[in-house]
Amino acid sequence: MDAQRSIGLVGLVGFLLWMPLGCNHLDENKLYFSSFLNISYGAAENVDPALTSLDIHVPRNARDAPVLVFVHGGSWAFGDKHLYHSTKLPFLLSLGYVVVSPNYRLSTDTIKHPNHVNDVAAALRWTVDNIKNFGGDPGGIYLMGHSAGAHLVSLLTLSDEFLTNVGLDQSRIQGVVMVDTAAYDMVKTMESLSNTPSSYFHKAFGKKLETWIHASPLHQIQENRDYPPFLVLVASPVLMPIADQLKTIRERKWERVVEFSERLRQTGASVYTVDAMQYKSHRTINEHLGNRRDLPTSVLQQFLEFTEASRTDQSLPQEPSVASVFSVQGSEWHTARRDLGDYTADVVIRFRDQNGDNRIDRSELQGIEVTYFEGWDLDSDGAISKEDIVRGYEKLEPN
Repeated sequence: MDAQRSIGLVGLVGFLLWMPLGCNHLDENKLYFSSFLNISYGAAENVDPALTSLDIHVPRNARDAPVLVFVHGGSWAFGDKHLYHSTKLPFLLSLGYVVVSPNYRLSTDTIKHPNHVNDVAAALRWTVDNIKNFGGDPGGIYLMGHSAGAHLVSLLTLSDEFLTNVGLDQSRIQGVVMVDTAAYDMVKTMESLSNTPSSYFHKAFGKKLETWIHASPLHQIQENRDYPPFLVLVASPVLMPIADQLKTIRERKWERVVEFSERLRQTGASVYTVDAMQYKSHRTINEHLGNRRDLPTSVLQQFLEFTEASRTDQSLPQEPSVASVFSVQGSEWHTARRDLGDYTADVVIRFRDQNGDNRIDRSELQGIEVTYFEGWDLDSDGAISKEDIVRGYEKLEPN
């Protein structure tokens, strides 16, 4: 479908409406914007057209506005572009950004890497070609993604291949925001998952070393490239609440972040990191973005304002700190512990509960996990429940 026809069909597959959005977390009482939903950016055989479509949200009276393309997460296997219940949308609109949110094909027995990133590249190409019709500036495009989406936007930016395939290059992208991904070096990630061969990672990236290298943002970095600035937001890894173990795994996760950031800085790129592992889960670091009292959000705003001012030769606002470490205390720490426990319980039980009783028996643990069973089963009833995991996190002290 060509661009002209695609735009013309918006009235059939989406809607256009100036609408007020009440935002308690914004200074403004009302925010007026328009939305264009389910616009096709391409087509794939035997694929639901919704998976190759995107939404566009436009602040009122936008003209040559910067554009932020947000790519959703979901382990490359689930998730959706829908942003209406996200605090990110009104926040970004209030900063004057046109927000584009694409879907992409999700992993199946036949949909694997590089299908996901190729779809995001196609959505970016469509955006470059058409966003001026929606008040956006095709020369001011930023990429942002959460989890699998963070992997995809970084891989798209750092690899020559996927942009070249759609007739673009790194100069088209003005900044990249990575919201908590585990996929910097896919080789190390896949090797760490050798005991869980049925993971979503294996479903998306298979068993071949050459595929893992091809899918690794770290392994695509080259010295002779002019990369845009990166902001890397990092939340706590998912691990059962034993303080020493959690500290070790957090340190290992941060080592991956540092390795990626330093490799990228060596090319001359600006890289800003935010360590929120002490109190943010993989879920809450994304869900809380856009709340103006949220500390990672403050850095996100600084990053966008500084980078955009640099691009447009305006007076520069305050530059973000190269490395920010955030923590909370008191009642906020109590809430954070419950959030961390709740998210960890959801993930761990989903991946370890084989008999469907919503608990984890000793036989359902893997490898070294078995040796920690007694410490994790806090009520000593012979199984690890969600309550055990949440209680374990509530007992943790700030570190």
